Amino acid sequence: MSNSDFYNKWQEDKNFIIDNDRLKDRCFVFSSLPKCNNYGFQNGKIRPLIYGDIIARFNRLLNKNVLFPVGINTLSQQSFLESRKQYNMLNDELSDLYINQMLELGIGINDKKIMNMRHDEYLTNIQLAFIELYERGYIEYKTTHVYLDKNNNKIFDKIMYKENYQKTNMKVFVLKLRNVIYDIVDNINSLNVSNELKEMLINSFEPTDVLKINLKTTCGVDLDIEMEEPEYLGGVSFIFINPNYMDITSYLAGEEISNIMKYLDEEKRLFAYTGTNAINILTGEEIPIFVSNLHQCPIYLGIPQIDDEDYQLALNEGFNILDIIDGNTLINSDFLSGATIDEAKDIISHALIDNGIALKKIKYNHNEIVISQLDPFGALFPFLDDRGKLYSLKDFLPFNFSIQFRPTLDSKTNVPGHQIEGTMSNLFTVGMAPIVSVLYDEIGSSASMFSEEAKEEFNSWNTISQLFVDDEKIYSELLMPIVLSNIVKYELKDIPVLIKNVTLISKTIDEKGLRLKRKNNNLVNFEQLFTSFSPDAIRLYSISYKPYEEMVFDTEKIRKFDQYLRKLRIYLNNMGMVESNNLDFQFQEFTSLSHKYLSESKISDFYNLLLNFTNKIVLKNNLTNKQMLTYIRIIYVIFPYLSEYLYSEIFNTKYSIINEGWPN
Repeated sequence: MSNSDFYNKWQEDKNFIIDNDRLKDRCFVFSSLPKCNNYGFQNGKIRPLIYGDIIARFNRLLNKNVLFPVGINTLSQQSFLESRKQYNMLNDELSDLYINQMLELGIGINDKKIMNMRHDEYLTNIQLAFIELYERGYIEYKTTHVYLDKNNNKIFDKIMYKENYQKTNMKVFVLKLRNVIYDIVDNINSLNVSNELKEMLINSFEPTDVLKINLKTTCGVDLDIEMEEPEYLGGVSFIFINPNYMDITSYLAGEEISNIMKYLDEEKRLFAYTGTNAINILTGEEIPIFVSNLHQCPIYLGIPQIDDEDYQLALNEGFNILDIIDGNTLINSDFLSGATIDEAKDIISHALIDNGIALKKIKYNHNEIVISQLDPFGALFPFLDDRGKLYSLKDFLPFNFSIQFRPTLDSKTNVPGHQIEGTMSNLFTVGMAPIVSVLYDEIGSSASMFSEEAKEEFNSWNTISQLFVDDEKIYSELLMPIVLSNIVKYELKDIPVLIKNVTLISKTIDEKGLRLKRKNNNLVNFEQLFTSFSPDAIRLYSISYKPYEEMVFDTEKIRKFDQYLRKLRIYLNNMGMVESNNLDFQFQEFTSLSHKYLSESKISDFYNLLLNFTNKIVLKNNLTNKQMLTYIRIIYVIFPYLSEYLYSEIFNTKYSIINEGWPN
């Protein structure tokens, strides 16, 4: 039988289908989705999929119900341009090439869980999620700082930009994390990854030590403020409360309420006085409290002597400008007067903490992520803009692409407004992939990620047992799923964390150490590889490198693995099996260790064990029927085609070896 016969057989037998047997343990495996163009796996990025497939196959042998959604990122600009270049219209030929190559590689594909990011089943769910996050206040359309790459007309969030791009203001969608930032950090700290990676991810949110200080007010309601530099407390001359982030009603004096309401309705002025003052615990002075949208934080402390903008505002508006610094020494600051600035921070921190007036905590300054991009390619914003007001397209999803590469809505759509320029960024569309994959069970279906049904699904699939991530996609494929899933967890309460176990897969290079890129003229022709070598050889070669090692795509080495597997196939197929031998203990140990390594996703250890056992035991002895069956059941996770061939030839069966399960 040919390879195509076997993968057709797997599809016909529904070996990879998710069933409704609730008595089975469930297992969720996820891996990077490659970007799609008309070369298939031309950049050699197959390892995350192969690693994921190995663990998924192993768990299916254990009779688990396995969710292993695979797919391709067809929202990338590359795929659109390639499609237009080839056909001048959108079609499925590019993504079909990828799917066929995954089948050739023996990736266990469930046809109801193929995630083609441009198709209805993905776009509907991604756009619905976007709307729901907007409706719940997690997404906001506003003017904020972005980093602009003028040469390529791209914008980046602070966590993504790597060069000194121009910082500019632009109206974009942002994902707000204030409610969940500490949950996100806890989730990152629970990952089984290096401390260096945890630190890198957490530093994306710009953690800083702050002092949380309780201030008394003239209205009798305490006000909690946070200061990164509490040594300057004596210089606070005004406080702004942002009504978008805080309930201001507790701080409004009766005679000022109409003034405040007028400000909130018109917002033509910079601020409005609440009628309430805070008492500075350091100096005893009263600090006026204003309502203002001027700063994008819950509470802003104006300190004119250390901030030029505060100084100019104080001059223009007649606020007090308090002198608290003389050279490097504090003045007019009660018990801090005479201390240097460096000394004062420790002095006031210890004094306030010891007296129960303040608490030390970590604050995350970067807690809004830009999720817009300027590219015309990608998941389209599910809103129309009508003179500054957004209208949801929830009832008209998916807001899709026409075959001429243009955004299109159903002709019956009757919603006011104009399309918003740009599309969702890769951070959002890719970050949602593992969440969306849980929610839809058939092509075209959509589900709210905050529904009771979604809660049942999240609880049913539990944590992703293993996530395999391209180490160049850490932000979009690791950090963002953590961010988004913690929002879902915050809303639904009793659901598990989405991700716990992570394996990072390093990049693929050529023999000269160059990245596989078109400009290096070193792209891999996988179609040619499949005609020359068995897919099992490519799989074996791919895991011969440790995940954190760069994989050198060396065709000659793949040829050697291919020759090795041919020799193994001939030897096993022609072996005269014996009634008994003295190898039962070795096979028992091989089975036990294989189970241990695969259960822990230690694929490199399994690779070494398998080759060592094959060379020292299998290729030097005649095996019993039971030992042969044990061996091919175990190697099935790496060599699906070889295993199925041997099972068919030696045991003369029409069934797949997956039905034999994992050996005892």
